[in-house]
Amino acid sequence: MKSLLLKLLVITATITTCSLTYSDGALLERKDVQNFIQDFCNTHHLPKSTLEELFKQVKPRKAVINKTKHPAEAMTWDKYKHLFITQTKIINGVKFWHEHASTLARAEKEYGVPASIIVATIGIESNYGSNR
Repeated sequence: MKSLLLKLLVITATITTCSLTYSDGALLERKDVQNFIQDFCNTHHLPKSTLEELFKQVKPRKAVINKTKHPAEAMTWDKYKHLFITQTKIINGVKFWHEHASTLARAEKEYGVPASIIVATIGIESNYGSNR
């Protein structure tokens, strides 16, 4: 289940940074989002309502979207994301999550930051400890 949640986190982040053409609550009306939900539910045998409820909670942040469209790096997010969203990164993230589940749970409880965000950040910043 954590693997699915990590995939959803990465995909949701990608979807919400792709366009400013929707407002809060309108994300589910997008055809690409509906297609994604249907495909994901078929692949992972989840009820469609489960993903729809998750997507209803997505709150686009214009500041974040603008930063992904105008990054400090030379490449835009569309060209840059393939470096971060890979099958290997997802596998390593799930492995890291399992190995450090109790510590991540404590950090989430103490600081209010979801374990998924902590795991994703550690993956980007240190490749799960391999870049120190």
